[in-house]
Amino acid sequence: MSVIEVLQQRYSRTGDVRDLERSIDLLESGIATSVESPQSRVIPINLSSALRDRFHRTGDVRDLERAIKLLEEAAATNPPDAPERPAILAGLGSCLRDRFDRTGDMGDLEYAIKLLEEAAATSPDKSPQTPAILSNLGGAYADLRTGDRAANLERAIGYLQEASSLTATDAPQAPAILTNLAIAHAERGDVDDAVSLLEESLAISRHSGNRLVEGQTMANLGVLLHERGENAEAEAWFRRAAEAGYAEAMVNLGVLMHERGENAEAEAWFRRAAEAGYSEAMVNLGVLMHERGENAEAEAWFRRAWSTSASCCATAAKPTRPKHGSAARQMP
Repeated sequence: MSVIEVLQQRYSRTGDVRDLERSIDLLESGIATSVESPQSRVIPINLSSALRDRFHRTGDVRDLERAIKLLEEAAATNPPDAPERPAILAGLGSCLRDRFDRTGDMGDLEYAIKLLEEAAATSPDKSPQTPAILSNLGGAYADLRTGDRAANLERAIGYLQEASSLTATDAPQAPAILTNLAIAHAERGDVDDAVSLLEESLAISRHSGNRLVEGQTMANLGVLLHERGENAEAEAWFRRAAEAGYAEAMVNLGVLMHERGENAEAEAWFRRAAEAGYSEAMVNLGVLMHERGENAEAEAWFRRAWSTSASCCATAAKPTRPKHGSAARQMP
């Protein structure tokens, strides 16, 4: 096992961003020094995946755009029958879906579905990549709001159930697949089923020691319980995830504190997430500073957020539902 694989596996287990940063540095060095070979074709795939992970942690859209560019170049330069092609298409589809979450550009989502469908169709039988591809495809259909919404959600749940059936309970991707399935059920209005699936995902991630997925799942549980009106339970889950270092949960908890008028604690959570580089927290902290009349600091946070994620600032007044592990909410 390579140093990069060790770092990435440890990051998925612990969520220690230092391991993620180190793996990105090594992969960037690999791209800069590699010569054409079957091994070199995998580097852009792995680097784009790591950049996407960092985007999910910080909200810095530059990481997402870099990942998209790497995969677009890989798709254009690799032959159609290259064994890496399904992974390239799946990675690009997943990144475009992330960008859709930011911008609402339906063209990105529709193209993501096309790429993910091609990746699923061309992935070899019994490939370990297949469950993740089907999970992302199901998640994309759950996001699709054009055409027949009910049919899109049924298709989403079908793909996600297939992905789950192909995945061992103790597999690293099992909690994420269950989380996507939970979100699809929530979109269909089956909130109780969604909560049960997230609780199952949480139990698996705890058993496996995957703290990163555990934090994501706790945050999503908080969102769904909040929507169900169980605010005390929602706060408890947000607090557990935030105390475990999950930035999106810090934002959610800060929103709840702000809604209750507990602005000192709201500021503390927004500031902690913002200083970790999370752009939604920067926006919310700027709003809080503006409300308090501290306009110079408010402007500084707005500018910093804009430099990392322009779309975040453009939509700060719109709370969002969880998406494939993301559960951040912004202050109205």
